[in-house]
Amino acid sequence: PEFGGGRVRQAGLGANRLVARDWTVAARYIYSDTEVTTAGFSGREVPFHPHHYANVGINWQPYARWVIGPMLTYRSTRYQDEANLERLARGITAGFHAYWESADKRWSAAFVVDQLTPNNDSSLYRNPVVQFQGAYRF
Repeated sequence: PEFGGGRVRQAGLGANRLVARDWTVAARYIYSDTEVTTAGFSGREVPFHPHHYANVGINWQPYARWVIGPMLTYRSTRYQDEANLERLARGITAGFHAYWESADKRWSAAFVVDQLTPNNDSSLYRNPVVQFQGAYRF
């Protein structure tokens, strides 16, 4: 986001629970209190920071060094701009992730498909977002 300056205060919590040998449930919640500090926009909310953010996912490990699963994300109302004129509605989006790493942990790959069910008023993205990341550790 583009804005002159601001202050962000956050508090959150997360939990992971092993529910079976190959299955875990993960959840997190973040509360944000934000304020733009730029002259002329002072006191408005920092762009793209919702007051309430929650994420829950189920992770399955079908084979050694693989983790895959679905996730749901909730974001409360937020704004796209410093003036807080371009509103993004609250909404829930769904996604899917897959992660693999080599036995020596030097190679890893992550694949994410997000925004599978976007509410058009709650997201900048009108189509699913696909991300791939590969890494080699020396």
